[in-house]
Amino acid sequence: MPPDSPDLAALPLASTLFLPLTGNPAGFHHFASAEWMLRRDPALRRVVLILSNGRHPDPTKPGIAVDAETRLAVLRAALAAVADPARSALARRAEVAGEVLRVSPETVLVSTLEFAHARAVPTAETLGLIRAAHPGSAEPIHWFAGSDLVRRMAEPRIFSDPDVRVLA
Repeated sequence: MPPDSPDLAALPLASTLFLPLTGNPAGFHHFASAEWMLRRDPALRRVVLILSNGRHPDPTKPGIAVDAETRLAVLRAALAAVADPARSALARRAEVAGEVLRVSPETVLVSTLEFAHARAVPTAETLGLIRAAHPGSAEPIHWFAGSDLVRRMAEPRIFSDPDVRVLA
């Protein structure tokens, strides 16, 4: 993993939200979703965006056209801009409302956990890796997924029954 990828074992599960994304491209909707979740649950202090390695575990979807390093660079640039009203619609809207964004370069981390694999990494496996970094912990993993992932959970070629149990 690159040095800026967070050490999962050092992140307290109780205050961390994990959000998987392809980063194809990453943008406003990902940051807005993360902002909404941080506001919804004040115990959450940070978001870890788990960037896909580009190999999709869903056999019905094509591979991701943009390589992982480019998607990582775009995500980093978007993250650097997210809290700046001159560069971010989300920050401008917060400023107009008299609010301070909870999503910022200080509270959002990017994980390239999946980059270590040259194959599709199923969501249940990624959750297992996060859980393995916290042996013996009974704390839940705060996981936020888009509706596309939730819909795919009903497809047995993508999510087996044991996978769905891991995600539940």
